[in-house]
Amino acid sequence: MSNISPWFVMVLGMFTVFLGLIVLILFTNLMSKLLRPHHTKEVQA
Repeated sequence: MSNISPWFVMVLGMFTVFLGLIVLILFTNLMSKLLRPHHTKEVQA
């Protein structure tokens, strides 16, 4: 296992981090849309 290039490890790590961030952003957006109360058209006095 010592013949793996350090560049490959670095690129794989960065890809994993960015993929995790994208999934986390999509998950939080989805949860906020699901948990947000439905706004009805109310006239404020």
